[in-house]
Amino acid sequence: KPIPIGEYITSHELYLLSMTKCCEVITENFDKLIDEKIIKLPQTGCGSYCDTFARFFHINWQMNWVDLERRFRVHSHPYLPAFFYIGSYCFYVKKAEIDSKTSYIAGKPGRVLNVEENGSFSISCADSAVNLVSYDTYPILDDEHRNLVIFPGAIAD
Repeated sequence: KPIPIGEYITSHELYLLSMTKCCEVITENFDKLIDEKIIKLPQTGCGSYCDTFARFFHINWQMNWVDLERRFRVHSHPYLPAFFYIGSYCFYVKKAEIDSKTSYIAGKPGRVLNVEENGSFSISCADSAVNLVSYDTYPILDDEHRNLVIFPGAIAD
């Protein structure tokens, strides 16, 4: 049975989904497995292989959106999320999407382009604008200081 994989599923969510599906298959077929009524078949084709990935990802804003999105999905909760700095604040990306509202003009990657009232903001990358929908900061960035750190033109490193 195919497993539906959502467009924005993270690697951890995919891992949990596949483990849940595996448990369901074993539970449904436990008696057949014990009684050896399931015929073993060799795997067709070749297995997939994923090399180890970096334990952390310091965002390089000179990457294109597609590559950044993939890294955001891999480096997500419960692992160390992808991160970057603005000044002395470290931003941990929880959710990002391509920003279709901000008109993107090719410029220097890593610049804050737009800040929304809900706290989300957009940063330029190599080929588009990335909207950071959800993020954490360290140290915690309170509302009083948010406008001093996140503003159009601020440099994300």
